Amino acid sequence: MIATSFAAAFLSGCAVGPDFEKPAAPAVSSYTRTAPAATASVIGVTTGEAQNVVQGRAQRPFALVIVCGLITRLAISVFLMPALYLLVARDGDRLEV
Repeated sequence: MIATSFAAAFLSGCAVGPDFEKPAAPAVSSYTRTAPAATASVIGVTTGEAQNVVQGRAQRPFALVIVCGLITRLAISVFLMPALYLLVARDGDRLEV
């Protein structure tokens, strides 16, 4: 572990050089040349209405799905699979992890 840390520190020093100087950050006011549009056209909408772009509205449902999926997977792995194994295991079978 110590040898690996020493090797990583030694090699990173070789990558940047002994007289490395951090470059100045570019002076910009935004990431894009123009501001993104507040509305976007929607394919398949026959009324000609535009879709409103609201920042952050889609993140919560996706995060909820991911967290619930992780919790469900944990419950299945810890509780359900061992219980099912006990139901279907034959005499002499061993559960190896």
